[in-house]
Amino acid sequence: MAQLIFHTGEDAHERVENERFLKNAAKTKEERMKYAFKLMELSQLFKKGPIKSPEGKGIVLRKSK
Repeated sequence: MAQLIFHTGEDAHERVENERFLKNAAKTKEERMKYAFKLMELSQLFKKGPIKSPEGKGIVLRKSK
């Protein structure tokens, strides 16, 4: 289950970026893909449409306009 984490302080951006990198590096390729699809599903729920869409080139994604 996802967690909502509030970060404060000056070094928060670098620390958060490092934490995300380490968390994603520990996952397999399959787990990362499942996570990406889960995020896209959530974006459709909250934004009434995808924030990114497939370009027909495998897994390359682009932002919607």
